[in-house]
Amino acid sequence: MKIISFYNPKGGVGKSTLNILLCNYIQYYLNKKVVFINAATQKGVEEKRTTDEYILERDGKQDILNRLYPIYSIASEDLYDILVEAKSSESNVDYMVVDLPGNYHQKGIISNLALVDYMFIPLQGGQLEIIDTKEFISYLQKEVTPIRKKYQLPDIDISICLNKVKAGSKELQFALDYFEQDTGVPLIKEYITDSQSNLQTKLNTYKVVKIPGSHKIHDFCISIMNKINL
Repeated sequence: MKIISFYNPKGGVGKSTLNILLCNYIQYYLNKKVVFINAATQKGVEEKRTTDEYILERDGKQDILNRLYPIYSIASEDLYDILVEAKSSESNVDYMVVDLPGNYHQKGIISNLALVDYMFIPLQGGQLEIIDTKEFISYLQKEVTPIRKKYQLPDIDISICLNKVKAGSKELQFALDYFEQDTGVPLIKEYITDSQSNLQTKLNTYKVVKIPGSHKIHDFCISIMNKINL
């Protein structure tokens, strides 16, 4: 099982939305089995799933109901042992996507991040983000290395991705030109623009989202999965 997380200490960059988006893509497009862990205890995620189940039951869509991926709400301080077990035991689940609270100084966050195999840091293209991201990556790598060595795991695979960026803007071009070289981690070349910002409101948990610009979102998901399955 591969453990994945879109994570950024900064709020408002869309990490929870991207985590759900990827779950939908894995389960309903790739037909792989995925589990969503709501360790950020986002009530919006639970409410979205409850609404989706109501709509599907109302419309008699039992076949879709049967295909829904599990969503588990687990406090971050209780998650570590579950992740350890997931790494060490056989499972018929292909991927686990973990949504964590943004404050990495909160109890349990770093130890949980240490067991993530693929982390994608969503950014919006500002120059100041480079400084903050470099500091976070440096701190993260220092803290998680001993934990991963304990379980004989390879280094965590970290990439940057761009979300809610303005198409054609100087910020976007700056990010594409400099983020990879200045942070020292790979940049996913496909991105989601602010014109697709209604993604958050249109997103559900039972199908691949269809909104204007969906082909770009599809390309973004392909790039993420290509990185994971290299």
